[in-house]
Amino acid sequence: MNGKGLMFFVAGAALLGVLFVAFKPGPPPEPASAPGVAAPVAPAPLPAPAGPKVFELVVEGGKLAAGPAVIKVTEGDEIVVRITTDKADDLHLHGYDVHAHLKPGETTELRLAATRTGRFEYELHKAHVDLGVLEVHPR
Repeated sequence: MNGKGLMFFVAGAALLGVLFVAFKPGPPPEPASAPGVAAPVAPAPLPAPAGPKVFELVVEGGKLAAGPAVIKVTEGDEIVVRITTDKADDLHLHGYDVHAHLKPGETTELRLAATRTGRFEYELHKAHVDLGVLEVHPR
């Protein structure tokens, strides 16, 4: 092959490379849908519904007989505390300043959202007896 033939070969190869890059095929086209009809879209997964966190407390003889002495939750959690006692009193949750009126032999629910972080005592208000704490950890 002489110099002229080699030059035509290199020029032709370069031209083919440029044409390939310029006209290379893209991704396959999306299937067309009929006019006025939306193409099907896969639904986004839904988050699992987060129900309230439920805690059961039993108070007997002015003391916590059953249930957690430390209730641990995360900021933003919905909380339900179910309290059963053998004497009338009020459950007071410090820091949130909420009360639940307790009647002997009945289960009372205290519902709240954990909007404040920290450590908060809960007590039998009239008897001035500490039962435990609510710990709300930051999200």
